[in-house]
Order: sequence, then C-alpha cells, then structure tokens
Amino acid sequence: MDPDRADGLFEPFRRLGQDRTSTSGHGLGPSIVASIAQAHAARVTARPRQGGGLTVSVTFTGT
Repeated sequence: MDPDRADGLFEPFRRLGQDRTSTSGHGLGPSIVASIAQAHAARVTARPRQGGGLTVSVTFTGT
C-alpha cells in the first residue's frame, strides 16, 4: 500500500481494490474505529509494513 493512502482508510466507504481483498464490505469499519477513537480523545493511524499488512495504532491523549 502506498504510505500516502494509509490514513485515507479511515474515511467512510474507502476500500482497497477488489484485487487486494477477498471479502465484501462497505468500507465502514475503519471510519467507525476513527469515530470511536475521536470520541475518546484518541487518535488512530495506519502505516504500511514492509512485506505487507498495516500497523494500526491508537494513541490516547487524555483531556
């Protein structure tokens, strides 16, 4: 995955191309995670890993 596209996964209805996934879906899961993180004063990020996959981090900042 292009590193510049990783954070875009948290936008509603964003999905990787069908050639990259074997399941169907609507692309809402990551945006729901981002909304929950934001509601709890947290930040969620995704970084592509060498060799495939993503590293997803949730950081709580507190209030």
